[in-house]
Amino acid sequence: MEHFRLTNIENEPVQLSKIVDSNQLSLFLVYHQFCLGCTGRAIPMAWEIAQKHQWINVNLIHSNLGGQKFTKQELLSVFVHQKSPLPIYIDNEHLMYDFYEAEGTPTWLFFDQQGKLIKHIFGSQHNAKNRILYFLDEFKNS
Repeated sequence: MEHFRLTNIENEPVQLSKIVDSNQLSLFLVYHQFCLGCTGRAIPMAWEIAQKHQWINVNLIHSNLGGQKFTKQELLSVFVHQKSPLPIYIDNEHLMYDFYEAEGTPTWLFFDQQGKLIKHIFGSQHNAKNRILYFLDEFKNS
């Protein structure tokens, strides 16, 4: 697993390898604050996945694209109670985004218990949701 310079919402450094759960499938939703598909569909879908599939470690990765930096308050502004129900990490230099060749936002990255990328899905429309749910069923039954 690669070591990217991520920070948590409090701007403290965090290693991606420390976020991956050795006992669970880990899902990282790579998103951007100005992406309406991310904030309006993908983040709620990630929360829904976390609720329905508690055997998955679900995290949000905000990628600072275009040199834009966001404050903690700005990142939390998309949530009704100004609090995220899922952990948020920040890819300040979009290194993770670039390394995993994200096609845009939202990008869904699934890692196995050893930290190996096993699935990469782009989008938030129904087709993406169907591919995610199909993958989860396939993974759980394998």
